[in-house]
Amino acid sequence: MRSFTSSFDRIKKIRLIPGHNWGKVSLLMVGLTVTILIAWEMRVRAMGYGPSINDTPGHWAIMRDKLDSHPDAIVVIGASRIRFGLDHDTVSQAFGGRKVINLAINGAGARPILSHLANDKNFSGTILCGYTPSLFWAPGGPPLNKTMDWLNAYHNRTPSEFVGQRLVMVPESRIAFLEAEDLRFHNMIRSLIPLQNRGGVQIPPRFPPYFGEILADRQQVMWKKMETDPDLQQKVQEIWRALFSGAPPLPPPLLESLRGEVIEDVAKITARGGEVIFIRYPSTGWLREFERETSPRETHWDPLVEQTGSIGIHYKDFPELSGYDCPEWSHLTGPDALQFTRDLMTILQAKRSR
Repeated sequence: MRSFTSSFDRIKKIRLIPGHNWGKVSLLMVGLTVTILIAWEMRVRAMGYGPSINDTPGHWAIMRDKLDSHPDAIVVIGASRIRFGLDHDTVSQAFGGRKVINLAINGAGARPILSHLANDKNFSGTILCGYTPSLFWAPGGPPLNKTMDWLNAYHNRTPSEFVGQRLVMVPESRIAFLEAEDLRFHNMIRSLIPLQNRGGVQIPPRFPPYFGEILADRQQVMWKKMETDPDLQQKVQEIWRALFSGAPPLPPPLLESLRGEVIEDVAKITARGGEVIFIRYPSTGWLREFERETSPRETHWDPLVEQTGSIGIHYKDFPELSGYDCPEWSHLTGPDALQFTRDLMTILQAKRSR
């Protein structure tokens, strides 16, 4: 019987590597790759995109970590309106240089974050809570699910996620094509070929395209193109109409129950020397009328402020806050946000000194 080794030797074939100059080939491929990336970066910037930190649970967690060493910080919670509409430097100056930590989450409910902070016995700072009616009072569904997902991600981070998030933010802050929403391949295809519901298959609702740069501190600044491009404004307005119009009004008993939870959380914070300040940002056009009809101030905002004993600043109560026009009905432009914050801080300081 022939041995296994001898049989293997007979059938073994030696693969010969072609005698090319692989060093030059490698350099050529590196050069070609760099050229393609530079060309794509130039193209993306020509489209109006700029470097922006991607909005992720990991980035949110980095901000939450800062609260451990700044228990008296100014903490921003809510949704995208307060992220677009609040200038951090102006707020910090108004509060004597205190740290501003932005924990607001776009398209998400603020109540779980409020409860999270209420149960943190080390927290004794000030909360600026942006109030967007349909998101603030959402009893469940995507707005609350998103908030809970981000909180769970914060509590269950792995060491690799902790380090990886810090590393990835360096190139994100410098390279425009790393924008993770509009410039994902499947999102680019979807924007070119709109899909329709069919045969029991429901296409998920489309969320607005990129229209704001996210800074390292999670403050968000509106894209210049949004301020001036009527087609882009109308595109986002129609998305808001589709997203918001599906939310039915809350039954009064459920609204009262949710308000009771907020009252309890605010009481925990104030008992430790902290405070909660509610801020109703402007909305305009169809969205303002929709919010007025489905979340009347008399049944939603007024009892919230009165029963929590908190300071509440509603834009309609102050001429200097009520004259703004949101280009896509929901968010302030960069220059408007700066002036709004200045006026807001003046009003807030007057209220706190009483």
